Amino acid sequence: GNDNYIHQGLKWMQDGFRKDSKGRLQSDPEYDSRTLWLPSGFLKEQTPLMRQWWQIKSENFDSVLCFKVGKFYEMYHMDALIGISELGLILMRVTQSSTAVAHCGFPEIAFSRYAETLAQRGYRVVRVEQTETPQMMEERVKSSTRPTKFDKVVNREVCGRITKATRTFSVQNYEDPNSENAFLLAIIERERDDLAVGHSLLGVCFLDTTIGKFHLGQFTDDRQCSRLRTLVTHFQPVQILYERGKVSSKLQHIFQHDLLSAMKDALAPGSEFWDSNNTLKILSEKSYFTKDGNEADDASLDTWPETLRNFVEGDGFGITAKEDYDLTVSALGASIWYLTKCFLDYDLMSLKNFEEYVPPDAPSPDRLVAGNILKHKHMILDAVTLINLDILPTASDSGLRGTLLEKLDYCVTPTGKRLFKHWLCTPLCDPVLINDRLDSVEDLMAMSSAVSDCLNTLRKIPDLEKLINKIHSLGSSRRSNHPDNKAIFFEDTAYSKRKILEFISVINGFKTLLQSIESLQTNRDKMKSRLLLQIITYTGENFSGIKGKFPQLLEYIQFFQKAFDHEQAKKDGKIIPKPGADPEYDDAIQSIAEIKQELEHYLDSQKKRLNCRNIRYWGQGRNRYQIEVPESVLSRYTPNDYELRSRKKGFKRFWTGDILNLIESLTNAEERRDAALKDAMRRIFLKFDEYYENWNVAIQCVAVLDALCSLASYSSSIESESCRPKVAFAGNNDEPYVEIRNGRHPCISQTFSGGDFIPNDTIIGIKDSNNCNETGNSVLVTGPNMGGKSTLMRQVGLLAIMAQLGCYVPATSCCLSPVDRLFTRLGASDRIMSGESTFFVELSETTTILRHATKHSLVLLDELGRGTATYDGTAIAGAVVSHLAHEIKCRTLFSTHYHSLVEDFVSDPNVRLGHMACMVENEDDDDPSKETITFLYKFVAGACPKSYGFNAARLAGLPDNVIVKAKRKAKEFESSAKKLHLFR
Repeated sequence: GNDNYIHQGLKWMQDGFRKDSKGRLQSDPEYDSRTLWLPSGFLKEQTPLMRQWWQIKSENFDSVLCFKVGKFYEMYHMDALIGISELGLILMRVTQSSTAVAHCGFPEIAFSRYAETLAQRGYRVVRVEQTETPQMMEERVKSSTRPTKFDKVVNREVCGRITKATRTFSVQNYEDPNSENAFLLAIIERERDDLAVGHSLLGVCFLDTTIGKFHLGQFTDDRQCSRLRTLVTHFQPVQILYERGKVSSKLQHIFQHDLLSAMKDALAPGSEFWDSNNTLKILSEKSYFTKDGNEADDASLDTWPETLRNFVEGDGFGITAKEDYDLTVSALGASIWYLTKCFLDYDLMSLKNFEEYVPPDAPSPDRLVAGNILKHKHMILDAVTLINLDILPTASDSGLRGTLLEKLDYCVTPTGKRLFKHWLCTPLCDPVLINDRLDSVEDLMAMSSAVSDCLNTLRKIPDLEKLINKIHSLGSSRRSNHPDNKAIFFEDTAYSKRKILEFISVINGFKTLLQSIESLQTNRDKMKSRLLLQIITYTGENFSGIKGKFPQLLEYIQFFQKAFDHEQAKKDGKIIPKPGADPEYDDAIQSIAEIKQELEHYLDSQKKRLNCRNIRYWGQGRNRYQIEVPESVLSRYTPNDYELRSRKKGFKRFWTGDILNLIESLTNAEERRDAALKDAMRRIFLKFDEYYENWNVAIQCVAVLDALCSLASYSSSIESESCRPKVAFAGNNDEPYVEIRNGRHPCISQTFSGGDFIPNDTIIGIKDSNNCNETGNSVLVTGPNMGGKSTLMRQVGLLAIMAQLGCYVPATSCCLSPVDRLFTRLGASDRIMSGESTFFVELSETTTILRHATKHSLVLLDELGRGTATYDGTAIAGAVVSHLAHEIKCRTLFSTHYHSLVEDFVSDPNVRLGHMACMVENEDDDDPSKETITFLYKFVAGACPKSYGFNAARLAGLPDNVIVKAKRKAKEFESSAKKLHLFR
């Protein structure tokens, strides 16, 4: 911009001249872009307030400061320009020596909305609060020996940091309208001599801070980073922590392509990205896992979550990370460092929610299923397949359009949506579990009106999974260590009202959960699915031999409904506990009543003592409980222990030692009552958090119910013919097969040419009665360009995924043995954008397939060998088909343009030939521009005579004369190839 504003004219802030706080220029590899060096002369010229702003900004140069001044958050200089452009705030011009300070702001109550907007747009937001009132500042200045003008400004501190990945629950309560997970990922990489060339070791820790579950893992990865790419496709991170200066070129590559839109934070190795020893030392010192932060015995691992205990070894003299988890623990350390900086470490670590992440394709002893035929519980879908088959939206294209997720997701609860996405990435392999899910779907389809009532009830529920974590963090006594506790807020009542409203919505939400579960329980006798019966039957109950999993919540819900007057609390913004709800408050109230009773007894005793019934207590506030006695009585007898305090005509008023003692006890009890009342909301939240496990299990049961209802809703909505898939091994035979009759692509309803979608049969690995008796496990697919080869292959992959997800499929019948992994090599992958040749990408993806496929895999290979010369391409394609058909013997669909390849396999019993049919009219060898092709989009047996690339050229709009010329050249090639063929 032109130098209209002071900050734009500061040379030491401009690119090329800027230094970090340690004085390193931008060109220095150690340069820290998060900080800024300030010339001391510049600071001396500032007003006390502006000097304070610059000092905080210099430590948070990568962030936008919301800087509290009175009741407003102000934004200055470069931050103000962001406030104007991103938030639509109005500029306030403050002239200062012929140039202006850019400046805008907004009221305190609007913080949550504006901070959320900035975070969503990829900014880091730092909230700076006043931690002193003007009176406190004056006291401080008075007591200081030599105050300077810079002391005469109220203290301010950073009290919150918000990014897309660290949005949680501060005082001001960020709204989170989105059910999508937003993951923070810490990643560390090490090369090791004992690994294959190009392979490396990775440690990861990722979590969604609004849910608070840490996923921790360590694994080796290949040169394409296949496992990491799969991880970031399943769990899309929005922010990444990595070691500064230690990123390999392949990791850099993933950052710039697969994770282009994620924010990146380079942490200093050691001091910020901790090693495993430092991480374990800090875990031992900080009492994250003890109840309410009581300092535990340092070496005591008993309080640690089991997952973390499994990562370490050692005794009381020191613990170290096991070798297999060394990088995992280091990645956890980086996450803790960052969460501490954001004031979130205690809130999240104390949930003790840790889970080991094992890559889906990693061998694991507990994963043997289905009579040990399959190695995995879940079908493996790697990043390449998830992207090629449009299963999930990718990070670069965040819209859901056209994805399988969009088609199948009918979930109505946020937790259900998150679970459903996870199910879609990990379809089942065990036929028993698949059939149980399908039974659930069938049960739910049969009682559609009960299900639709249940879903309409669930639709109203807030995101309970996130809210119970919020209540956990607001109920923690560690809140008192948070800098927000010193901050001066002007909207406290509004924040309290928000918290109370949310708490009440959670209690009502759980009540609604119970109603929705009970509404389905009346249909239990008609259900055959074990899974469905488990999640809608209460724990401790047994329904036809099936033990229930849904926790008994009614007693807890009733307790919190009666704990305080909900309507009154919403109005006043404070909770006054009813008897029985809060022991500390009850205790204080009881003490007050007892002392007041004692004071009445004392008064009675004085009436007897002076033989006068006209004695009473007088006074209030500091003068309360003076005994008022008529002077006429006193003229007879004035006790020695009476101390005169005040008088009125005809009366004198006294205190005695006994009264003073009772007043002191009463004042103490009242102070206890007030303190208990001030803390009542936190303690009610803490009480709620005691039952965290029960609340959480209930939420997870309902998420499973919601996901099953989603499968049932989709299954009922299929417009064409549909069927319940049969996933099973054929008899005692574990030979893999697929048989799909009249299958349709789930996400496409029309053909390229706009007609209705044409259904197709796909039979692999078993005899096809409609078509010669071949039983080939590999099918070579040929046919005209744009004739639907790729669509057919995608369709087979998607129907297999849907069948193993436990979902009805658009086909008249669909039978298959379980697929343990789905491989795809469709079209040139988007990595061509990154400078790797088509051929190289093809080969590296094909290598992955040949290395990892088992006979239970399903392989979809489209046009392999396009990226190189025809002869090389044919040779490679031939070798790959042969290996898949004869060595691995897995189900394969392999499309090709190479007719010589087809000839090579004509008589191979393991390879079946098929093509996408078409009708050609006016066939004219010399002038293809006169030909018209009608695509039939029908998959039929045998090889296709031609590829009709010229037709595609015509559809793409190439001029006729170019097509005629090309056709002539093609004929010359063809005849020379035929002559060569004769001499072979």
